Amino acid sequence: MRKILPLLLCLALLSACAIGPGASDWRYVLPNGYEMWRVNGCSIVIGYSQDDSGLEERIGAYVCAFCADERYVGAQQVTPPETSDALDTSAPRYYLLDTQEGQLYGPYAQESEYLAQCAALGIQGLNDWVATRPSPDGAIYG
Repeated sequence: MRKILPLLLCLALLSACAIGPGASDWRYVLPNGYEMWRVNGCSIVIGYSQDDSGLEERIGAYVCAFCADERYVGAQQVTPPETSDALDTSAPRYYLLDTQEGQLYGPYAQESEYLAQCAALGIQGLNDWVATRPSPDGAIYG
């Protein structure tokens, strides 16, 4: 029994690590019930928060930068990296999310297309792009 007890304790600790969010996972509150979640080192997504039951994903992995005002969220998305160290942000796709209407515009291959959509909607004053790595100021861990 003495040999089994340490083994059971190790198994319990290892299984506890696999349950729930990791220590470096975070969420970031966006306007009108939307959030950005870092699910793991290879996945950062934006979606509509469904209380405590999850996230209805609108912009899939990997969101590498974002900007927002009280209504709109801009996002730069790249191909998810195979490892957290292999992130390539050289050719992002651009999205614009209207959080009041739930309307998603994009993807746009060029930032100029994204900016043209912003101009067409009369959007002014979106803040500068904020990188998601390292985590943005205001990220909520756990």
